Amino acid sequence: MGGQQQLNKVNINSINLLGSKVNFKSSVINLGITIDGPLTMRDHMLRICRTSFYQLRQLRVIRGLLSIETCTALVHAFVSGRLDYCNSLLAGLTDELTNKLQSVLRLAARLVLRKLKFDPFTDDLHDQLHWLPIRQRIQHKLGVLVYKCLHGAAPSYLADMISPVGNGSQRLRLATHGNLAVPRTRTVRMGPRSFAVSGPDYGTHCR
Repeated sequence: MGGQQQLNKVNINSINLLGSKVNFKSSVINLGITIDGPLTMRDHMLRICRTSFYQLRQLRVIRGLLSIETCTALVHAFVSGRLDYCNSLLAGLTDELTNKLQSVLRLAARLVLRKLKFDPFTDDLHDQLHWLPIRQRIQHKLGVLVYKCLHGAAPSYLADMISPVGNGSQRLRLATHGNLAVPRTRTVRMGPRSFAVSGPDYGTHCR
């Protein structure tokens, strides 16, 4: 795992571990999350889109037999859960990848509301279905995690990353407002996406 320049320096394709040969993989799945070497999360997003579109195609076949309430419940069970599962890992991703998940959400909304391809439905998405866009769903998950960290409801390996701004002379005003400390990062692309940075940064901007 690492930046593309670091990965290009790797000139072996396996290692020996306790007498067993372990081959390198371009991506692996852990707890349902597909992690690729450069941490772009592209493989994970494509897998979510592929499985979600499949479920929506199956629901489309029986949509005429379902009420809007039942269809909404099925979409939540088979699609929304995939979009929201561990989505805090998707913080800071490019618009290109985020829009792929947004297309899944739009298709699900059209299915529930029985809208045609070119029918306007943006207002119905939040007024009738009360669904948040993908980026806001990610921000909501970050906000929930930060809240749990501040109130002792999160594991220590997460809570230890969240702390108020120190009471130094230049930070006194921020500390009195309860702002969170956002650590500096040495990398531009990966550093800001870590929970240690994205969590406090989002929590501070929400105040």
